[in-house]
Amino acid sequence: TLRNVKQIVVAPHGNYIGVYPEGKPGELRRRLAIPEEAFLFLSFGLIRGYKGVDALIDVFCHELADETSYLLVAGDPHTPEVGEMLRKLACGCDRVHLMLGFVPSDQVHALFDAADAAVFPFREVFMSGSVLLAQSMGTCVVTPDLPCMPMSGADGAFTYDPSRPEGLLRAMRRCRNASVEQASWKAKRSARNRDWSTTGEIMVEALSDRKSTRLNSSHTDIS
Repeated sequence: TLRNVKQIVVAPHGNYIGVYPEGKPGELRRRLAIPEEAFLFLSFGLIRGYKGVDALIDVFCHELADETSYLLVAGDPHTPEVGEMLRKLACGCDRVHLMLGFVPSDQVHALFDAADAAVFPFREVFMSGSVLLAQSMGTCVVTPDLPCMPMSGADGAFTYDPSRPEGLLRAMRRCRNASVEQASWKAKRSARNRDWSTTGEIMVEALSDRKSTRLNSSHTDIS
């Protein structure tokens, strides 16, 4: 239970623009034999149960694995069992590529350069650095519409109601049929608005106010 809500300060998470070194455009698609004209969905980040990557693979394999779409899952499974589950789900679907394991920093940019959109089918989440990373890379995103992570088309996001069984599928189809160039431009613009200087100013002000409060309290105690 929070005793004093006024002591809580919320600051926006800064972006990742310029953090990761750029790669060679097109190299990853050539290595995975993914045609340039194909639509590539990317799932990126540490793989845990709440992130819904299993549901994503299942939906893709049964509904979207046609001649125009591919899915690339890149990230480190939380446990060996999670990795094995994903391999079983993807077995027999040659349009799903699994890159399971730690992704070195010099390969991150190449993943987003290759992708048309990044998908984050969270079952529950408070905040996502991976979504902000995708936006920072200028990649539009597919995400659930959750109160703690409000996003819209203005942020380059294709959102869906996670309580609806067809929600993820419909959002992915909307994304695939939309102008991803425009959506990705909006995603990058949204990330630029979350600069670290703003975050720093908010935190410095909060810490200064806290320090002043403590000093005033100590003076009151002495008197």
